[in-house]
Amino acid sequence: AQPYLAFAERGAAMPDSAVGDLLGLASPDAPAPVATEESVKPERSATVRYLYHEPQLSSLCGVHALNNLLQGPYFGAGDLGEIAARVETREREILHDAALAERSASSGHVDANFGDFSIEVLSAALEGHGLRLLNIASSEVVVQIASSPEHEEGYLCHRGSHWFALRSIVGLWFNVDSRLERPRLLSDQELCDGVRSLRDGGHTVFAVRAAPVLDVLADDAQRVEGSEPARAGALPLPSQPHGGAGLETVWHPLEYVVAAAGTDGAVLAGSTLPSPLPNSGERE
Repeated sequence: AQPYLAFAERGAAMPDSAVGDLLGLASPDAPAPVATEESVKPERSATVRYLYHEPQLSSLCGVHALNNLLQGPYFGAGDLGEIAARVETREREILHDAALAERSASSGHVDANFGDFSIEVLSAALEGHGLRLLNIASSEVVVQIASSPEHEEGYLCHRGSHWFALRSIVGLWFNVDSRLERPRLLSDQELCDGVRSLRDGGHTVFAVRAAPVLDVLADDAQRVEGSEPARAGALPLPSQPHGGAGLETVWHPLEYVVAAAGTDGAVLAGSTLPSPLPNSGERE
């Protein structure tokens, strides 16, 4: 496999417990990233006052990961259930497998009891928004992302049996894991080290990019292979809070999240990404 450029000094694989430290989840004494006027992109910050963050509900972290990534209530469990059924139907049509045809729509891509969704379902959901997932270990993007992971706009990560997202907003990176109490500010170095340790630990990380124009408009048989550089503005910005009661549980003032960075280590220690986690399939 092609080596990571910025991650060349890998040595032994980093233990799982260190991943939480690098993503700021278990280091109460670690210095917090500092947001400066230079670090916040002025052309976008004027329109962003809140961050969207859904807390964990049951085993719906796949739903939460997508909504936290897109910064809004874009999907519900029912929406992803319908997508799972379409993905299953498409697979049956392609494979012409009688045994597969007899399986329920929930057998391979959604667990009817717990709402666990597969990577195929999450990918199809994002395709509907003109986005695609690229495994950072793939030859298409490994060098580009390894050298400058902060130049992406978002990552969808799978660790153990848990989906979560990392998102760049107004020039700042945030861990928007649904197991957190609120979004957690990350420095570029924390992002780089965290993405590296996830990959080295055998977990899966996908960069979220805009799909090429032809990839959105053309039929599957005509899709263009290859990768384009990440384009700024591919992912939507959070909107103003709207809805009824309970807004404070999902909408967090940006200034508050940044100001709270100094205490997040103590507040969030042990609240997310417990180690070790079981290595189950890429669902939930």
